[in-house]
Amino acid sequence: MKIAEINPHIRFAEQITYSILNRTVYVRDCRLIYILDGAGELNINNNSYKLEKNTLFYCPWGTTYNIIPKGNLVLYVINFDFTQNFSDIVTPLSMELDENDSEALEKTMIDDSNLLNCFMVLKDASDFKNQIGDMISEYTAKRLYYKETASTILKSLIIKLHRKNTGIPENSQDKINNVIDFINSNYTNEITNSDLSEIAGYHEYYLNRIFIRQTGISMHKFILQKRTNEGKRLLLNTNLSISEIASKTGFNNATYFSSYFKKELGMSPFEFRKTFKNNP
Repeated sequence: MKIAEINPHIRFAEQITYSILNRTVYVRDCRLIYILDGAGELNINNNSYKLEKNTLFYCPWGTTYNIIPKGNLVLYVINFDFTQNFSDIVTPLSMELDENDSEALEKTMIDDSNLLNCFMVLKDASDFKNQIGDMISEYTAKRLYYKETASTILKSLIIKLHRKNTGIPENSQDKINNVIDFINSNYTNEITNSDLSEIAGYHEYYLNRIFIRQTGISMHKFILQKRTNEGKRLLLNTNLSISEIASKTGFNNATYFSSYFKKELGMSPFEFRKTFKNNP
């Protein structure tokens, strides 16, 4: 299953106070736990994680864990499946670690997000709080189409969770678009990664990594492609010299323009013009 195909069924959505000590549980569906107040410790896969206010814990089916609260833990808890296949089961599933009853209800794997196939613990996850609270409000009020509304909110949250933890900020597309607009307007001038970093508000190395993920090429490569494409246009539609075209497209000199052009297209600018100009 891919993220786009997710259609969550929420089985349980409540705010609870948790104070049970030393209870190991087995998760037969998926779970989101958000710490509203209090502190504690999460033990999972032989590792311990500190739980504190605004921590978010996500785990898929088949996870075994133990939460040890220090006093009372106030939690938002969402139990869910990635599909509606078992939407007829509306009560919380047994969490007892029982060899006779330890099968996961639905063994769904997310093909395009390994992240969602394993547990995660996020500190300072307050930007997820309102969405989880909205789901719980829907299940508390039970207004018309509350299940469908909550399911839509959960899918949005799952996508947000994936984006946030694959190193791509949620608003990064706008940042990248701003960078691309700047390049398209200023490619005739010298452009440095530092210039682009200032526009996007990210460190230049981080920005370049995001740029590659969203465009498939580095910022430097994008600039050179823009200059080369404009060079092709001028070669075919003007009688400007190679040196003049190099200058007008932002290349440092005709030699660099010619060598890069030949590397990318397999022929020099002169050969390109001779072959294609006035030849439909």
